[in-house]
Amino acid sequence: MATKLLYLESPALRDEAIVQEISPAEGQIVNIILDQTIFHCQGGGQQSDRGILLFKSQTSEKDVIFTVNKVSLEKDSGHVLHQGIFPDNILQNEREAIVIGTKCQMVVDKEERLRNSTLHTAGHVIDFLMILANTADNSFIDSPTMKPDGSGIDLRPIRGYHFPDSPYLEYAGLIPANKRAQFVQVMQKLADETTSKSIPVEITMRPFRDIPAEKKALLKGDHSDDEIVRVVGVGGYICGCGGTHLRDVNMIKKLTIRKVICKGVTTRVCYSAEPVELGDVPEDQICAGLSR
Repeated sequence: MATKLLYLESPALRDEAIVQEISPAEGQIVNIILDQTIFHCQGGGQQSDRGILLFKSQTSEKDVIFTVNKVSLEKDSGHVLHQGIFPDNILQNEREAIVIGTKCQMVVDKEERLRNSTLHTAGHVIDFLMILANTADNSFIDSPTMKPDGSGIDLRPIRGYHFPDSPYLEYAGLIPANKRAQFVQVMQKLADETTSKSIPVEITMRPFRDIPAEKKALLKGDHSDDEIVRVVGVGGYICGCGGTHLRDVNMIKKLTIRKVICKGVTTRVCYSAEPVELGDVPEDQICAGLSR
């Protein structure tokens, strides 16, 4: 049975699950498959969540802690692998007691989730800003056909990389060399203005047929009418996305447009994004859940 992906709908950082499979990997690393998970799987340009699984001890009042270092989705089976390690000093009978059917408490690392969600949300903001920048001044692109809703976009999104080391967004099309410095300035001004406002991040899951016709062009890939699509919207710009996101754009403390690199037939917008201070964010209000 495939693992239920709770994080697609819920912003919870704590929940319960049941072990479906447990197996050794390399060295001390162990893979645990649960019936459901709140841990975001690595993919879609976003780093996986980290955290811990807590199991009731058989010999003491303290829980047995399994440290989750990486989470990945097996596409063929739909199983989510929680890859990590048990403590070195775990007793053999404690380890042997954790089997199929054992319950555990899942706890996602709050700092990691906040950082990853900030970077991914910032990526959606940049997609939105690309529309604003090029609608305001179409001279940034050679053959402007962009419309306010994003359709007919020349610099159409290709991919995003939202890992902490060097995040960027890549677009099909080129910005002329003599316009790139001005483009960065315009984008930075728009970024400062946008992140100072309250713009809720909207997440919906609905059949493809229910998405407005003018918005369908913004969703990548081929979809059947009955297919349930998870759609993330920022400022009216939408795209299909399985990542985690902040509840509101103004939770990005600082979004910096670092530089623009044009190579071949693509434009890469490199950025950085700082999250708000953790003390300002209650655990259950870091991420957006499904919009009601």
